[in-house]
Amino acid sequence: MKLTRFGFGAGVEALVPDVHEAHRRCIAALVNGSNASIEVAELAQRIDSPKLVVQQLVLDLQDKNLLSVTRSLVGMRVNRISPTLRRLLD
Repeated sequence: MKLTRFGFGAGVEALVPDVHEAHRRCIAALVNGSNASIEVAELAQRIDSPKLVVQQLVLDLQDKNLLSVTRSLVGMRVNRISPTLRRLLD
């Protein structure tokens, strides 16, 4: 069984009531961070949010060409962050 993005989006708010705040914290950490590259697991820990929530947001942002991600056997790493991403904080 695989979790689809639609299924995740439909159910995440019931499980994580402050998911929009978690998204805002994640984007703020990405655009304000000093690292040019960061592991998704480290990012989730830094903003105190579930890894799955951060991972799905990162994949959505990648689909919009706002960042690039490298996948490996141990996880995902955000490599390039577009300056346009900062606009999502406004």
